[in-house]
Amino acid sequence: MKIVLSLLAIWLCISCNKSDTPYSGFKSNATVTGEDYTMCACCGGYLITIGQDHYEFNNFPANCKVDSTHFPIKVALNWHNINSCGNLPRIIIDSLVVIN
Repeated sequence: MKIVLSLLAIWLCISCNKSDTPYSGFKSNATVTGEDYTMCACCGGYLITIGQDHYEFNNFPANCKVDSTHFPIKVALNWHNINSCGNLPRIIIDSLVVIN
C-alpha cells in the first residue's frame, strides 16, 4: 500500500510542473489559445492547438496551478479524445506541464 501511495504522490508532483524545456514522455506539445465563450450544448471550456489541429477541453487537471488569465500558454501534455460534439473535437487532458 505504501508503494502505491508513493507512486501516486510522485505522479501528482510531476503531472503539472513548470519547466523551461519540454518534458520527454509527453504525447504532444500544444498551445492553449484561450477560453471558449460560445454558447451551445457542447461548448465552453478552453481552446487548444495540438500541431495543426484545434480542440476544446473542459478544464485543466485538478492538481494544475495554471494561470488561465494570460494566453497563449505553451504546454506539453498527455490527452485523449472524448467526442466531437460542438464546433471542435473535445479532449480530456490526463497530465500537463507548462513550458516557459
